[in-house]
Amino acid sequence: MFTLAKNIIKKQTERLAASQPKFVFTHVPKCAGSSLSVSLLNGIYPSLIKNSPLTTGIDIKLALQISKLTGIKEQKIREINLASHLSSNKKVFVTGHCYASPSLVNEFNDEWKFITVLRDPVDRFISEFVYNTYKTNTWKKNDLDISDYIAMDNKVGCGVTYARFFSGMDLEEILDYPNIAVERSVANLKNFYKVGFLNELDTWIEELNQEGGFKVKVHNTNSSPNKVVMSDILSDRNKLAEIRKLCSVDIDIYNQIKDHYHLKNK
Repeated sequence: MFTLAKNIIKKQTERLAASQPKFVFTHVPKCAGSSLSVSLLNGIYPSLIKNSPLTTGIDIKLALQISKLTGIKEQKIREINLASHLSSNKKVFVTGHCYASPSLVNEFNDEWKFITVLRDPVDRFISEFVYNTYKTNTWKKNDLDISDYIAMDNKVGCGVTYARFFSGMDLEEILDYPNIAVERSVANLKNFYKVGFLNELDTWIEELNQEGGFKVKVHNTNSSPNKVVMSDILSDRNKLAEIRKLCSVDIDIYNQIKDHYHLKNK
C-alpha cells in the first residue's frame, strides 16, 4: 500500500512538473540575484508550485561542509548538485550561486531555460568587496582593505567571476589562457535562453513577461552596506585602473555578450 501511494505521488509530481516552464537562474554574486530570484519565482509560478519542492536553491552551506569533508572543490559540489536537480524530473526552478559550465548547459538547455543577469564587471567587483567587508553576517566575510583585496585577487578570482561561472575552466586555467576563457564563456552565454543586464533590468523583465505570459515584477535590489566606501573607490583613478586590469577578461565577456543581445533584439 505504501509503495503504491508513493508511486502515485511520484507520478503526480512528475506530471505537475511537466506542465510548468523550467528555469535555471544562475545567480552571479552582486548582480541583483537575491531579489530577482524571488521576483522570478513569484511571477512565473502559481502558489502551488512556488511553495513546493519543485522549486529549490543550491545549498551553498551544505556544499561547503561536503567540500571540507571530501576535499572536492566547493563550486564543483554545487554544480553536481545542480546537475542532479536538472536530471531529477522533480524540479521546475533552480537558482543559486552555481557555475553553469558549457557542458552542463549543452546537456540540459533543450529542456531547461538558462537565464542570468550580468553587471558592469568593475561595478560588480567593487560591490562585492564592499558587501563582503561590511555585511553583518560572518559568511566568508572579508577583512582586507581594498589594496590588499586587489593584490590577493589572483588567488580568489573575483575579477574573473564571469569566466569562472561560464567557461568551465578553473581559475589557474583562466589566468593562463584568458582568450580561451573569454571565447568559451561568450559561446556558452549565447546558448542561454536569456541574459539580462543590471542597468537594463526593467526592459529584460518586460521581454520575459511578454514572451512567457508571466507577471514578474522587479523588486528593489540589495543596497550597498557602505555607499561612502563604494563612492570613494569609484573616485580613486589608480584603484579603478587596477580593478579594470583585474577585470579585463570579464569586461571582454560582458561587452561581447551585451553587443550580441543588443543586435539580437534589434
